Amino acid sequence: MPAYARSGGHIDLHHDTRPPERPQTPFKYSFSSTPLKTKKQRQHIWMDRVISDELKNVKIMADAQSFLDFLFPNSVTFANVKDRTSISKVFKILSQTTGRTSLYSKRKWSTKTSLCPEFGTEWTRQTEPNFAAFLNKILSTVASNLSLGKWRTWTAKYATQHVTNTASARKPDLLLMDGPAVPGDWRCIRVVGEMKQADSPAANTSAYKNLAEKSNFIFSAQDNRRFVLSVAFCGPTMSLILLDRGGFIQTTCFNIHKQPKLFLHALLALSFADLNHIGYDATITSPGLADVQTRQIAIHNQVSYQMRAVLFIADSIVGRGTVVWMAERKADLDVDEDDQMDDEIDEDEQMGKAFDSEQVVIKDTWFDLTRKWTEGDILRHISPVKGVLRLIHEERITAKTGNLPPGPDTTDALRTLSSAI
Repeated sequence: MPAYARSGGHIDLHHDTRPPERPQTPFKYSFSSTPLKTKKQRQHIWMDRVISDELKNVKIMADAQSFLDFLFPNSVTFANVKDRTSISKVFKILSQTTGRTSLYSKRKWSTKTSLCPEFGTEWTRQTEPNFAAFLNKILSTVASNLSLGKWRTWTAKYATQHVTNTASARKPDLLLMDGPAVPGDWRCIRVVGEMKQADSPAANTSAYKNLAEKSNFIFSAQDNRRFVLSVAFCGPTMSLILLDRGGFIQTTCFNIHKQPKLFLHALLALSFADLNHIGYDATITSPGLADVQTRQIAIHNQVSYQMRAVLFIADSIVGRGTVVWMAERKADLDVDEDDQMDDEIDEDEQMGKAFDSEQVVIKDTWFDLTRKWTEGDILRHISPVKGVLRLIHEERITAKTGNLPPGPDTTDALRTLSSAI
């Protein structure tokens, strides 16, 4: 599978040769959240086959401990905590007390104090809500001890009702959200969890297929995603899954009772770490469910553009993952009227302001590193041709991934780690 790197560019719309008298359709805030177009194709029997074929040869295994240490070191997991701490210190807080207040005792999470359900019992409608309560109990206890005022919480509300903003009827077992008041919309979901009654190869395979499908919905609904994290709980075992434009990374399974620190590390990282560390693009502000016209994107870490509409968003997992926006340069929205009337402003500056106020198209895509030419290179060569939009700027996006220093945003970073395990 080729490695992909992110590239972004924006194009001046002034050179569009469409007749000016042609009526223009007004742009609306619209995400494609239906990866497959017909009603029949949205059924599991079709989607499971399509996604399985897409991810067939792009799956990589990673050691769970190494994966978490790489992606979520203590400096990332506890970045919003004032006093320095670690997973070991937090686990000690949860297990050092005795009697009725200890969440972890006798080598397992207590069913009374931590609300951990008994695995292997009969599956009921309360299984998912009880497990969500268990996860949230640990999170609230740790957050209280660390004086953390805000964290993401789990809900099982949508295990029995459909998530909105899609024509496909899906009921995820567990969802990690910014809070209980956040609506169940695919644009708002941070992490998806899948539960199976027992730990078996068949259960694991089923869980991974379901998580891949739901990650596809997230990619199709969220235009600011670099990757999507999800978790599978099969009986008392847990594993993490990361899906990006290069494919599928799955960690080894571990028992939440026998490896409590590993479980705690994963749970706290997903809830406490900043959004850019769980898969979001830091150059786009107001991630999640927000009016598109209140969101901004930074180009070259300097110039901010105000988004006006999402024109296109890719509905596949592996590949270019193209997203296209209509936008305006933010600085031009706040130009002082006195400056516009100042006779001392030279002609070049006036022309610059007029040019900057034009709408632009911003395109974000993951390009194949084995290809010699980028789309920007091609546009530079053909831009003198009448009718071709003019490229204003192209750059390769940089990002901070785990404990790596900031660098080009590629799908290779995690795979280099995984191949070394």
